[in-house]
Amino acid sequence: MNKTAKIRQLFFIGLFSSIVYIAVLILILRKTPIKEPNNLYTLTLGFSAAVLLYPVFLRLKGKLFELKSYTISVFLLHIPLILGFLFAILDKNYIYLFMSFPVFLLGYIIIMPIGKVD
Repeated sequence: MNKTAKIRQLFFIGLFSSIVYIAVLILILRKTPIKEPNNLYTLTLGFSAAVLLYPVFLRLKGKLFELKSYTISVFLLHIPLILGFLFAILDKNYIYLFMSFPVFLLGYIIIMPIGKVD
């Protein structure tokens, strides 16, 4: 398998695995009302958006599409989503996952492989 196919495979595996978090959260919480979010959890989710700096830095240096650094970026971009998932379970509130999902999607827009990767 060539490098471009491997990177695209990693991209789509990471992107579509986010559906698992949403599905499991729906199964666990069912019909819980959305309450006022906890300030500490919101602040932590805000700081977790700093993981976006790593792929941006690698993209500027031109080293994002090396297989090792791309794999690390894919895993790091799941951190806000995992934190949102855990906070949603702890506080029984969907809002944390809704707050972390745009950060996750923005990260995946940054690492999107466009064209042929060399």
